Amino acid sequence: MLVYGWGVENGTKFWRVQNSWGYQWGEAGTFRIVRGSNNLSIEAECSYAVPADTWTNDIRNNTPPNGMVQEYFSAHIAAAPATFDWRSPINYLTVSRSDASPKHCSSAWALAVTSVMSDKIKIATKGKTIVQISPQVLLNCGAGSCSKGTADDAITFARKFGIPEDSCQNYLG
Repeated sequence: MLVYGWGVENGTKFWRVQNSWGYQWGEAGTFRIVRGSNNLSIEAECSYAVPADTWTNDIRNNTPPNGMVQEYFSAHIAAAPATFDWRSPINYLTVSRSDASPKHCSSAWALAVTSVMSDKIKIATKGKTIVQISPQVLLNCGAGSCSKGTADDAITFARKFGIPEDSCQNYLG
């Protein structure tokens, strides 16, 4: 799952989330989940990045380990707007893909991490470069499989070997 924003509707705070079940599911491949109650462990067991310019002066960004996310957000969310959505006013999200198509493969981990990488490229280029990083490379080349894999394994693989865009190895599951 990819958390791409947050909001409030009728007094209920929520996260905006994209999943790997495809565009036809939920709200065009996305859904909302109550914020602040740790549903699906979304606040206690997530991996995330804190946007910061760490390259100009080679500053390392230290984020808290998993399990400290709620405390970190509580300390930093006050400066954030009441609502946020990476899709507006420019849609910085890339396509929502399904791990059940063209055949079922429990590779949501690979789809999620390559979607985040693709989204980061689109964000960094202010929407001018749209590329789909290939999750199939992670499955074919030893970073994981249909039955197991983690975001950490995928990122380690990407740093060591790189991952081409999807036209090099289309997703087959």
